[in-house]
Amino acid sequence: MPILRTGESDYDKELAKWDLPKRLGGHNADGYEEFPRMLYKAFRDETGKARCGDNRDLYATDPVVQARAIAFTAQCQLIVRSEDAKRLALSQGWRLTQQEALDTLEAYQQDIAKAAAEAAYAVQRMSAKAHAEYDAHDAASEALAVDVPAPKKKPGRPRKTQAAA
Repeated sequence: MPILRTGESDYDKELAKWDLPKRLGGHNADGYEEFPRMLYKAFRDETGKARCGDNRDLYATDPVVQARAIAFTAQCQLIVRSEDAKRLALSQGWRLTQQEALDTLEAYQQDIAKAAAEAAYAVQRMSAKAHAEYDAHDAASEALAVDVPAPKKKPGRPRKTQAAA
């Protein structure tokens, strides 16, 4: 059975305010409002696939799977409420759209792969001493060794100054 609203009760008047824009005394937006706005960052999930949120498991029946999906999605989304917060987030790697976030992650992974290939090529042409330094640095760190710092030289003997004649 339908509900007939006459617009005379306090409840009906309050509902009508939500249809009016703010400039006319209502609660609705005057037009497009940019904030609050959601920003996105893509990550690789446990299978290695680049994703920007985990929508497939949000409605899973298993609570553990659902909790993992909610946590993964929460780390991929950020809500900003001002222009300054938006600028800061964009400088920290957040993106305006999900596709832009996925493209950024893919470009970053391509840059890492290119740097690794260039480092592997440079290792082939190194001298034995440089190769040993590279291997020592590579064994000490799990990070990709693209630029191996030169070992520090020991301070030598101080220079002799010529006495004034």
